[in-house]
This record gives sequence, C-alpha cells and structure tokens, in this order.
Amino acid sequence: MIAICRQLSENATFQRTVLSIIVANAVLIGIETNAEWMTRYQGLFTLLNGAVQLVFIVEIAIRLMAHAPRFHTFFRDGWNVFDFAIVALSLLPAAGSLATIARLAR
Repeated sequence: MIAICRQLSENATFQRTVLSIIVANAVLIGIETNAEWMTRYQGLFTLLNGAVQLVFIVEIAIRLMAHAPRFHTFFRDGWNVFDFAIVALSLLPAAGSLATIARLAR
C-alpha cells in the first residue's frame, strides 16, 4: 500500500488533477458569493463542497502514506505542513468562513 501511495503521489497526472480541483474549488467559492445562486442551489453547493473536501482528505492521506513509516518526513516540507493544516482546519465546524479563506489560500 505504501508503494502504491508513493507512486500515486509522485504521478504527474495525480498532481495535475489535484491542482485542477484546487482551481475548481476556488471558482466554486467565487460562485458562492452570488446570494441568488446560493439560495437557489444551496444543496448543490453543499454537495460539491463536501466532495471537494473529501478529495482533499484523500489526497493528504495518500501523500502522508507515501512517507510511511517515517511520517515525520512529510512534515519537513513547508508546503506539506501548509496543506495538512488547511485540510485539518476545513474539518473543524467552528472554523466556518476561515476554513473557506484557507482553502482559497491553498
């Protein structure tokens, strides 16, 4: 499993896909600023936000597992720490709009 995670996390297609989802997430957050659309499509936006969050959790888990059994090596890279913190923050219900801003910063 570790070898699969390592290969996947280093795969260019995997990295481009994650980047595409990050961009799509930014667009989604931008669209959510339209009050009329939020009222009309709130259920869809909630579903899409949940799907994006799930993808980010899986992505971090894959990248973290790629460093097993020396997980601490994952945290030697500042970008990994940043990404991990953003994903962790997005899981906290109390984070609210701060988590949204953090997801944009990613």
